[in-house]
Amino acid sequence: QGLATSAALFAVFHLSLARFLPTFGLGLLLGATRLASGTLWLPIALHALHNGFLVALSLGAEPEAELARWQALSPLLILG
Repeated sequence: QGLATSAALFAVFHLSLARFLPTFGLGLLLGATRLASGTLWLPIALHALHNGFLVALSLGAEPEAELARWQALSPLLILG
């Protein structure tokens, strides 16, 4: 329950209703990583990697729709 609440807050604080579900999924992944690793630094690094990935995609991407598609898929790509 705490993990889901934390992930929901993570998604809400990103201030995008259209991207709530992918951001919630990323929040679940980062929260689970925190619980499994016992450190906050690994999820921080994954969050920075995720953001860097989206910035790199946006440099050569078409409009917002392309970036939104990759953001929706990115938690799945991190999971493998």
